[in-house]
Amino acid sequence: MLLKPENQNIYKRQLALLLFLIVPAAKLLLLPTLIVFHAKQDAALAMLIGSAIDFLLLYLVTVAINIAPQKTLFSILQETFGKVPSQIIMLFLSAYFMMRAFPVVFEQKGILTHSLYQNLPFVATIVPYFIVLIYVATKGPRVIGRNADFFWLIFGVALVLLFFLSIPNTDYSNLLPVLYEGASPMFRGIFSNLIWFGDFTMLFCFMGRIHLEKRQTFRPLYLSAIVTSLIVVLFFATFTAVFGETAVKQIYALAKMSKYTAFFSNTGRFDWLSIFILLIGIFMNAAVMIYSASECIRQAFNMRNNYIPGFICGGILFFALAFIGQQFPLVYDFYARYLNYFVLVFQVVLPLILP
Repeated sequence: MLLKPENQNIYKRQLALLLFLIVPAAKLLLLPTLIVFHAKQDAALAMLIGSAIDFLLLYLVTVAINIAPQKTLFSILQETFGKVPSQIIMLFLSAYFMMRAFPVVFEQKGILTHSLYQNLPFVATIVPYFIVLIYVATKGPRVIGRNADFFWLIFGVALVLLFFLSIPNTDYSNLLPVLYEGASPMFRGIFSNLIWFGDFTMLFCFMGRIHLEKRQTFRPLYLSAIVTSLIVVLFFATFTAVFGETAVKQIYALAKMSKYTAFFSNTGRFDWLSIFILLIGIFMNAAVMIYSASECIRQAFNMRNNYIPGFICGGILFFALAFIGQQFPLVYDFYARYLNYFVLVFQVVLPLILP
């Protein structure tokens, strides 16, 4: 069951659309509350700074890809560090992607079970989800790229609709005063939530699999990164403007933004249609993370395909969600206290040394 050659490549256009899907989706549920806890009314400014840093690191990764477009990450590391150290690095990188996948899957489980299907058992909601998730993650870059081609437009329409429905509730005076407590709470908010940044790291596992074109340019990817960053910053500003000092208590921000629009008193909350569509982006984020984690293992041990590592990574994530999914505050505290320096290695150090 080899991965067919035509399934191994992804177009830069598809990478740009994939970034458009997964970046806003991963930052619109729990992260607004977590950032507001530290940065208060400066949450949008914190996201602007975090997104700018991510963009610079994205640029460095694309420079490395342009230098050696046909080389995988493992082959580049092997030339520098040797085989065994490179295998160890790839295993740690796989663990990093699993760490990124857990909050995303938890968020999707949370909004489904707590907001929509409160009485359904864990197995009924999560097992079908994981079956589809692992299937998409193990089918290769081309299938992931085709999903991005198909979903990006309806995802964008749903995002615009949700913003439109939230505007009547905004009070932008809630964003003032700017930097009232200085810049340190802002940076503390970024550092405490590093795992929600660094979406560009998915490119590590698409290295060597990007379709070669006559014009080797990453402009679509840069444009997508800028647009998604602006979307996220606007969302955080709107979220803070809507809820003000109570924003820190609003879990699953995506579902709360338009909740109090007067229009819904007569029509019902049809904004859930938009929320369901936006959950597609969260699903794709988790699929890309599992693909990346399994691809690291496949490259490190020269395996024929992603099926075995994909099932292993998906299985670990499933059991982690089953056993500690109800203890997310403890998991988050562990992330924020002990794992941020580990995350920095792959989100900052690795992009800096690649070119």
